[in-house]
Amino acid sequence: MSDIGPGDLVECIKEFQQNRQMEEARGTRYPIAGIIYTVREVIPDNEQGAVLLEEIINPPQDYIEGFNEPTFCTSHFRPVRTTDISVFTEITQDVKDGIRRKILEDA
Repeated sequence: MSDIGPGDLVECIKEFQQNRQMEEARGTRYPIAGIIYTVREVIPDNEQGAVLLEEIINPPQDYIEGFNEPTFCTSHFRPVRTTDISVFTEITQDVKDGIRRKILEDA
């Protein structure tokens, strides 16, 4: 999941279960499967990496060595790709205006 960075949209695809009840009692919030979040920061954490999210800012946890805030493993997320439809809007308008476009063939 190294192809994500700060500002990218990601969807949580897997619930976080490890010590969840204990952590929530301490005030830690977790991402929810099916919800889209914005990456705040990417942290190198083992081979997978971890993220902090804009929408979830947890209180500092003094029992976590090296981090003030709990991170979330990138394997629990997938990138959300947004598509710019302006090119299709332009083609639609050209068709309405009677403008013909040359279609390029594969070489």
